Amino acid sequence: RIIKFGMEDNFWGPTAHSGPCGPCSEIYYDRGKDFALKKCSIKECGPNCDCGRFVEIWNLVFMEYNKDEDGNYGLLAQKNIDTGIGFERLVAILQKKHSAYDTELFSSLIEELEKKSGKQYSSDKKTFRILADHIRSACFLITDGILPGNLDRGYVLRRIIRRSIRYAQFLNLNKDWYLDLLKITTGLYSEAYPEIKAKEADIAAVIQKEEEKFGQALAKGLDELAKLKTVTPKDAFYIYQTFGFPIEMIQEELEKKGLVVSKDEFEKEFKKHQDISRAGVEKKFGGVGIKNANSDEETMKLINLHTATHLLHSALRQVLGKDVQQMGSDINIDRLRFDFSYGQKMTEEEKKEVTDLVNEKITEDLPVKKEKTTYEEAVRSGALAFFKEKYPKEVTVYSIGAFSQEICAGPHAKQTGGFGCFRIIKERSSGAGIRRIKAILE
Repeated sequence: RIIKFGMEDNFWGPTAHSGPCGPCSEIYYDRGKDFALKKCSIKECGPNCDCGRFVEIWNLVFMEYNKDEDGNYGLLAQKNIDTGIGFERLVAILQKKHSAYDTELFSSLIEELEKKSGKQYSSDKKTFRILADHIRSACFLITDGILPGNLDRGYVLRRIIRRSIRYAQFLNLNKDWYLDLLKITTGLYSEAYPEIKAKEADIAAVIQKEEEKFGQALAKGLDELAKLKTVTPKDAFYIYQTFGFPIEMIQEELEKKGLVVSKDEFEKEFKKHQDISRAGVEKKFGGVGIKNANSDEETMKLINLHTATHLLHSALRQVLGKDVQQMGSDINIDRLRFDFSYGQKMTEEEKKEVTDLVNEKITEDLPVKKEKTTYEEAVRSGALAFFKEKYPKEVTVYSIGAFSQEICAGPHAKQTGGFGCFRIIKERSSGAGIRRIKAILE
């Protein structure tokens, strides 16, 4: 029952070109000849055969090496065993099913999709599986406080929701197709994760907003992709930037036409755009639009408004929770505009609390401290940083007393005492999971 294979089959990692890695001991379950999905051509069928009879359920990786950029392996000073077991594979084995999608974890979702679409799961397993899997993933991500965005976990969530929207078209599903699927999912997991049931309405609202935002651009983006006879990374970036198609979705659509675009080349095009954007950001926030100011008085007003956005940001996080993140801002001589991640309309009480808190810090006449440091050290010290792809290695951190600490290009007021009275004049939606505040200093 113990079979030895070489590095190709029994060596894990590294995840990139270099890093920790080591030999692994994979544990397989023999499901018997009846579970082979195709006739096996190997005389002694066993683990690593692709017939489907043997399923890997567990992996023990003996992390003892480090592979460097030149491909050399050296021993790690600190060794460990990295272990991972496939829960859903175990469920499939216990329930004697061919895959996790045939188990009770997914069967009710797939039956609901059959009912809604009038199509059979067996006719398009890929589409049914994607929709069932992605809806469940979205439920848990949103329950954990993650909202659709263009970075990190937010991007993962946006990608799976938008991919679901696209695949829902293949089954000709009607508007709000996901609502019953949400109820099934929250019902399935409510005993182990009661918070997912409590967040059901919030989950539906986030998906609805993302569908509204993406649905308008989806048809136009697909038309643009249909026109392409050849494709370049620049074409792919145009689709991404203009219509909001995640790169993985662009690749998937292009494959249907026999076209391929490299994700690495796309990332280079993306980086090129970021460099241009960064230069624009540094130019704008280095002067906060000061070149457009007609007097010293206007200049000071712009600087005060910009500094006030830092107070507003910290106040929002204190009142609404630490999941609030800045999503953008804009300042002119009349007002500040501040976009932030939040899944619902602020109540009047919340707006009052935020306003009072900002005005309290203005009244305290807090000092504004400026310090240059590395990006890594700034983050370690607790400085807020939500646009990490735009920051250079050396950054400037502005601290307003002990209330606010944030990476920013400036300029800022030296004290908060001369701002006047802060007042929110409007709070509204600015996209899926994003709110926008407009405020003034009187």
